[in-house]
Amino acid sequence: MEKVNLDVEFVIPQLKKIRLFKAMNEEEIRGMLKICDVIKYSSDEIIIEKGSISHCFFVVLKGSVEVRVGKSIASYKTEVKAGEIFGEAGLFSDVPRSADVVSVNISYVMQVERKKFLSYISQNATAGNKILMVMVYILFHRLKNVNQEILLENTALIDEEMDAFIKDYLE
Repeated sequence: MEKVNLDVEFVIPQLKKIRLFKAMNEEEIRGMLKICDVIKYSSDEIIIEKGSISHCFFVVLKGSVEVRVGKSIASYKTEVKAGEIFGEAGLFSDVPRSADVVSVNISYVMQVERKKFLSYISQNATAGNKILMVMVYILFHRLKNVNQEILLENTALIDEEMDAFIKDYLE
């Protein structure tokens, strides 16, 4: 892990391509850059450890990270790519992190701490509303996808149970 200094003039056009910052103007993005850290992670380096408590969210600027829940057959993994956010629950709650997050390759990740973020949005309400609306949108779509996965799993289970019931009945 290595803290990185950014060339603000170079990074602003890059950030404008990221969903979280698309609706923000240059001044709002500059303000956001003042409150965050950009960290370079090596391949397989842990960014978030399950069970830890931290009050920040992250934006993948370059590279990708993997979110890992569980370590058995019932584990779940998903990749978070450049331009996507993760760890936003840390802004809203003090509960332990529910997953490990590991850098897949050399990755540059923007880290935004809760206190700095809350201070920023209290001073920049319009920008804060834009960011929070995008976060709500992202969380809504994640929840929708999880619900669809659960529905598919339950449907498969019901089909298996019906197949077993019919087989038992016919024998």
